[in-house]
Amino acid sequence: MDLRSLSYFIAVYEEGNLSLAARRCHVSQPSISVAMQALEAALGGQLLIRHSKGVSPTPAGEQLYGRAIKLLADVEAIRHLFRQDRERTPLTVAATRFLPFDRVGVLLKALGHAAGGHDVRVVALDQPADLRLVTRQSLRDDEIFYPLWEDRFLLALPRAHPLTLRATVRLVDLAGLAWIARSGCEVEARLQARAAAGGVALEIRASAESDDQALALVEAEIGCALVPQAGLAGPQVALRELADMPLDRNVGVAHGRGWQMTEAIGSALAQCRRRW
Repeated sequence: MDLRSLSYFIAVYEEGNLSLAARRCHVSQPSISVAMQALEAALGGQLLIRHSKGVSPTPAGEQLYGRAIKLLADVEAIRHLFRQDRERTPLTVAATRFLPFDRVGVLLKALGHAAGGHDVRVVALDQPADLRLVTRQSLRDDEIFYPLWEDRFLLALPRAHPLTLRATVRLVDLAGLAWIARSGCEVEARLQARAAAGGVALEIRASAESDDQALALVEAEIGCALVPQAGLAGPQVALRELADMPLDRNVGVAHGRGWQMTEAIGSALAQCRRRW
């Protein structure tokens, strides 16, 4: 049993798939399979159950996962201890606007712990970065995308708004609607473009810089807005689906094809994805 086999096992456990684990670890699938067989032989028990959809951990595998995470973290801490005096390489992260603050915070903390010898630095989206927290729709041609979560957007209305009486709200119902604009949100941009193409004009009453601000303006009955379903709506806000237009996005981390992701960072991303 060696540290590399344990890191492969963590990748298999978190991905639930040998092929995805191999891709994450930048090795071939047979290498992963051989390492898992050797690990099971060394420990004298089955760690993974193979099935048509991938693999699932056995009770022994569940136990090993927690211990392997701690062991590799301890190893990384020891390495970090002896390279504190060396020059540290920054890990730069850029994030698109209108993302849940709590999830961005969790991700940055996970990357900070995983990066080890790196300093995590957050930069504007238009600046060069190692990792970009973006939507799949804004992915560049030269980037690899690692999905983290999906957002479904709903129409946020003041609780007493007449549209709350309708079970179904359609795009045409938004004509002349008092609106809280979210400049820089690509889902909003899709809605605005579709509305303009259909001759539906929204009446912009205010502009919001975040989901929380948009919800506060809706609660104040300034207008209506788009918000992700994961957002917390207050008691004075009603949420409705826009029936004739899909409003969703796939959020994840993108990086250039020439940038090599470490096993620790890949594990941190997988843990965040499983959480969400």
